Amino acid sequence: MGAYLDAIAPEVWMATKTGFTGDLTSEQQKWNAKTRNVIFEAISEVSARVNGIDLACDIWKELIEIHEGSTKVHEQKYHVLRAKYDAFKMLVHEMYSRLNVIVKDINALDVSKIDSGSINRKILMLLPKSKYNIINAMLQKENLEKMEVEELVGEIHAHEIGILGMTEEPTTSKSIALKTKINKPRKLKMVK
Repeated sequence: MGAYLDAIAPEVWMATKTGFTGDLTSEQQKWNAKTRNVIFEAISEVSARVNGIDLACDIWKELIEIHEGSTKVHEQKYHVLRAKYDAFKMLVHEMYSRLNVIVKDINALDVSKIDSGSINRKILMLLPKSKYNIINAMLQKENLEKMEVEELVGEIHAHEIGILGMTEEPTTSKSIALKTKINKPRKLKMVK
């Protein structure tokens, strides 16, 4: 929505994001009125909650709280997602996509971001140490903080294939082999 408001006019976005302070000039009143109108058109379903607010900046703050929740709600969501992150355990070939969803949800809350180094350590700590002798070597790498998560997952996957002999699990569908009976060609008799 911010990009939409900025595209209308930079003054519209300025009236929305920071607002005008003090007594409004006639120019500022014009931009504030235009901004209020655009916002009311865009949010007809929530207009009852913001209808009595005069300044576009205050309307914007209320909209953020309606759609994203308050800081307290963000922190509560963060703690729930962080608990899922901390309790996360799976094998590598299943783990990365599910863990990625949890991390993106946590980072989207803008409370406390999880960096690549933390994700890499989380993945390594989840692996069964008896099978994955690669863990100690990876933990002692100096560039674990800078290593992309995809690179780590690729190295572990190569370890699974090369050392452990593990491959992707076969699909559960059963193949059906059809047997046919081959008949010898018949000799045709000529009918007179």
